[in-house]
Amino acid sequence: MDPAYSKNVVDYRSLGNMPGYEWKLLRYKCRELRLEGVYHRHCHLVSVALVTQLIIVIEILMLIHVILLFSVVKNIDFLTVLPYFAVMLLTPSILMPSREPNVEQYESIAILVSCLMALLLTAMDLILPICYFRPFSLVPSYDHVVIVLIYLMFPIAFVKNGRAYFLGLAVSLFYFGYMALIDKISTLDKVWELTAYGAYLFFLNMLCMFLSRFQEYNMRSGILSRYQVVYQNLVFQMAMKEEKALLDSIIPVTLARSLQDAIASHIEEDPSNLMPFTKTRHLFMEPHPEVSILEADMVDFTGLTTTMEVSDLVAILHELFVSFDLAANHNRATRIKFLGDSYTCVTGIPSYFPTHANACVNQALDMIEISREVSKRRNKKIDLRIGVHSGEILAGIIGLTKWQFDIWSKDVDITNRLESSGLPGMVHISSRTLGLLDNHYVYEEGTDTAKLDPLLQRSNLSTYLIRSRLPNFEDTDDLEDDNFSLNDYRFSFSFSQDYEDIQVKAQRDMILEVEHMPVNRVQTCKIRRPMHRIAKEDINEEYRFHLESYYLFTTFRSWRMEWSFNKMRDLLMKYSLGMMVFAGATIIAMDLLVKSEAMDYTMLFSLFLLILLPLLLASYKKLWLRGRRLSPITQPTFFLSRWFIKASDLIEKSVFVRIPLAIMVLFLLYVMSSETVPGSSWRL
Repeated sequence: MDPAYSKNVVDYRSLGNMPGYEWKLLRYKCRELRLEGVYHRHCHLVSVALVTQLIIVIEILMLIHVILLFSVVKNIDFLTVLPYFAVMLLTPSILMPSREPNVEQYESIAILVSCLMALLLTAMDLILPICYFRPFSLVPSYDHVVIVLIYLMFPIAFVKNGRAYFLGLAVSLFYFGYMALIDKISTLDKVWELTAYGAYLFFLNMLCMFLSRFQEYNMRSGILSRYQVVYQNLVFQMAMKEEKALLDSIIPVTLARSLQDAIASHIEEDPSNLMPFTKTRHLFMEPHPEVSILEADMVDFTGLTTTMEVSDLVAILHELFVSFDLAANHNRATRIKFLGDSYTCVTGIPSYFPTHANACVNQALDMIEISREVSKRRNKKIDLRIGVHSGEILAGIIGLTKWQFDIWSKDVDITNRLESSGLPGMVHISSRTLGLLDNHYVYEEGTDTAKLDPLLQRSNLSTYLIRSRLPNFEDTDDLEDDNFSLNDYRFSFSFSQDYEDIQVKAQRDMILEVEHMPVNRVQTCKIRRPMHRIAKEDINEEYRFHLESYYLFTTFRSWRMEWSFNKMRDLLMKYSLGMMVFAGATIIAMDLLVKSEAMDYTMLFSLFLLILLPLLLASYKKLWLRGRRLSPITQPTFFLSRWFIKASDLIEKSVFVRIPLAIMVLFLLYVMSSETVPGSSWRL
């Protein structure tokens, strides 16, 4: 198996060539496949897994803040650090109710817990400046932390109707109102500084909203990836089932299993197929010492071919041979082949049973009866000559590129002679077969032609013609089902209904599969349940998770797999560049609002244009696709437009273009933000 990483949720090239946001396209795909409920369950489990991480993040932040206060501030009193200790104590108790994955009304609990945590962190950040209100009071320190946590880690961000942006905007208004309160707006400059702070909060909310959409894209992509794995496994199982049924209908079961085992061994020994199996395989032959052989042929088949349309003749042959196969199934006979108008089957393989001669003669009589029914229904004269002989055969597979299962022996030749020398509507049997039959058949001596046949004479065989069974005949074989029809046959060899049910079964299996999917860096099983209650599937997931990746760096252990992963298309690159452009525009707006005299606006706008150009190039294809879908037929006619689309596609698919481009834009953004720090006087 190729170790390279591969992923095919949907066709990502097609996804990038369709109008609309990529996460919305995946949303439509989930709805189309009826996976929306599975996705929301996955979001629920992700939020549960993040609770522990959220507690750790908040505890570490508070601890670092307290340590810094004791290290930097002299003569610090207990009231100054009390809010941080309160947060450290209250955070686990507030968040723990949202840690249970199967609790009812989880959505309401998640919203309530998120609101309480946002209120606690905001109060912790603002209570000291309010209590120690001075002309140069402390500015908030956790405004960006609270807003980022609301959109990316709080449980409200993962529930169906959470509306995290309402909570984010509410917290932003709290901070904005606080800044308006402590700043004592008295001059126009203060108004512009406050407006700049509002622009900063607005940008932060917009950035987090876009990051939450990226998060949705990744989670839906994971759900669709897992669905594809489940679906393909079901298709594979169905294909194996279909292959087995097809193989068993052609080859005896024991021979089919030997052939499959040999192919599997060849694949394991030579996975690259340097030596084709057809050149290395052994002959698959099996001797069967006691069997009965049936050979049947249509009388005057040539006359039928000259008087009937080919399609009508094929339809008759199909109906006959399907009915013969049903009868063979009933009589425990194995059909060997049919060629033109001839039909060959054997009883006593793959497993020997003592009444094989009776079964073979019963099969012959059933075939004669079937041919008469078809002849009457089709208003055509259809007669069969049938020969039956008992003896030994060698059965096996021959051929190189196209295999053929067949039988060989002197007794097979004898059966052919019996068929050719028989009479229509009667079963021509040998004396050896007659000796194996019970007394349930009406028979007479064989034909004169058979008496003169040299092969039959050398074999010292006499022949007999069986007309019918005795009136009191009863079939004593223990059969699974005596009621066969053409519809039964069609159903048993048609898997179309099964294939239609695969999608339904895959959707049902995903309900269970989502419970075992790893979430975030921490395994779901570690977070949700005690170790003694972990399911075997979760342990397997965790084992594969650690076997194939490094936990700390979240990279694949195999460099080939990691490289293949990094070479995948990044359909979100244009949106990341858009966020950087939005950040640059926010920096310019804040500089214009505070009217910094030290700012070189020519330099600032030049840097902004340098950031804007990669965005225009990366998003050109998506902008051009509005209202249409990219295909070889819908390619733009203007050569510059085609070049821009190729450049957009190159940015998406080439890691050698994306990484330098991202580094360059981040550097330009850093230079823009370093020219001046608007509102820096607030932070002193």
